[in-house]
Amino acid sequence: MFIFFKIIVPLLVLTFISAMTNINIGRSPDAARWIVVQVTVILVLITLRFALDGVLPEESYLTIADKMFVMALIAVFFAITSSLALHVAIDNFNVSNERRFKVAYRLVVMLFYLFLATALAGWTGMI
Repeated sequence: MFIFFKIIVPLLVLTFISAMTNINIGRSPDAARWIVVQVTVILVLITLRFALDGVLPEESYLTIADKMFVMALIAVFFAITSSLALHVAIDNFNVSNERRFKVAYRLVVMLFYLFLATALAGWTGMI
């Protein structure tokens, strides 16, 4: 239960927060506040990793948690880079149908997170 509440639940919550802000980032013209949330999430993930390194022993059962850390970092890094890319594309290029572009962006982002979840399940042997 320690691993579940101290590692898995925080990782899932932080990844969910990052994914939801990334999916909804196109709805607001102010990208800075969403990027701040995502950068904060990645800093919390790194801090959580360092905090748990001294507490948890090196055992084989922790490999799933390590894989979840890697996937959470990938998800948050993707959220930051794709959010920045969306706003750079909208601000610097002449996007004729901005709304359609944002809807396509959200669809691609959701597909990426679905792929990431499937990859995690396959990597950890859940499927």
